[in-house]
Amino acid sequence: MAAEAALRKKKAPSVGTMISVGSAILAFLKIYSFAHWDTYTVSTILTHQSFSGLFAITLVVLLPAALVVAFWMLATSLGESIREEEPWRSAAVTCVLLGLGCVLLAPWKWAAFVFVFGGFQVAYAMLVRALRSYLLRAGKKVPWLIRKTRLPHQSNTRFLAIAFMVVGLLVIALSDWGWSPKERLEIQGGERVGYFVAEQADYIVWIGDDDRRVEFIPASRLLGRTPCFSSERSLLAELVGPELRSTSCE
Repeated sequence: MAAEAALRKKKAPSVGTMISVGSAILAFLKIYSFAHWDTYTVSTILTHQSFSGLFAITLVVLLPAALVVAFWMLATSLGESIREEEPWRSAAVTCVLLGLGCVLLAPWKWAAFVFVFGGFQVAYAMLVRALRSYLLRAGKKVPWLIRKTRLPHQSNTRFLAIAFMVVGLLVIALSDWGWSPKERLEIQGGERVGYFVAEQADYIVWIGDDDRRVEFIPASRLLGRTPCFSSERSLLAELVGPELRSTSCE
């Protein structure tokens, strides 16, 4: 009986534990999807990355993803608050700060998409609210589609938040774009377009963009590396400095 009571009282995993486990799973999914599910490529990446390198992969992938998903969720909640005539100013300020983070750190195609989405949510909510106020002042019947629900929407918002978070992070983790910028590699005898993985004493580890094939290129053949312009890059990466500005690799 005592053992059963102890099992019943066993605490659920902490939030920190769940975040750590979830981040590790998403990081490994990211590596596998980037490698096009080729075990040799995955093994090469893991072999040549230190713990700090794997942590950087997790951070680089998850931070922009978390910003984008958080902005998406908050824009949805902000739209509901405006539409239901609830307090919305603090949500609007947080939305602006998250949007700034998206612009600086997230790939610009993500930032553009969430800003369009957020703008639509707010514009639609304001239009509904204004139309509802006009009809009430005019003494006309308000269609049920734009009536206030008179119900707290927090539970729906939480459910949507969890759904957006899970789906958004999985989509990001399972896409095949890399955590580092695509580069044009100039070597003796030609050029390569792909991703730099690691540098050793006498060679570099390189993964091609098209086939994700691993190459070990001698350092003596290396002439130069140039980041490629891509929608995978963030605005901050494009503004760092002229020496890091990217060129087209199409």
